[in-house]
Amino acid sequence: MVESGLKMPMIECILAKGIKILSKKWTPHIFCHLLDHEVLTFTELQNSIKKQFKEGITGSVLSETLKLLEKHRLIKKRVITDYIPAKTEYNLTKKGKELRIIYGFIKKWALKWINEEQLEGLEATYVALLR
Repeated sequence: MVESGLKMPMIECILAKGIKILSKKWTPHIFCHLLDHEVLTFTELQNSIKKQFKEGITGSVLSETLKLLEKHRLIKKRVITDYIPAKTEYNLTKKGKELRIIYGFIKKWALKWINEEQLEGLEATYVALLR
């Protein structure tokens, strides 16, 4: 029950909707790279993620994730036709850049509450994102 006295099913909770969008497997990594580099091409983004993770990210999964983020207006896609083949660049929108604050709070929380034992099973790159 929310403070106004209205009952709201959990599935419709605005927090749950936000978390659903942001919790897709590769979304945090895409955001971290775009926050660090401001603008990245599709290939640069894919390669930088592949450098961090053994498994990497397939082009189709990256494309699908970027489309979802673009649909929610968190990133902006720009096609540059001066190149053959055309180059596609991605950057965070104002709405997407506001997530820097949220990611900062999550990082602080993780550093405070996730202990070394819990981190042991994670890949080194996940640990690096938390530090």
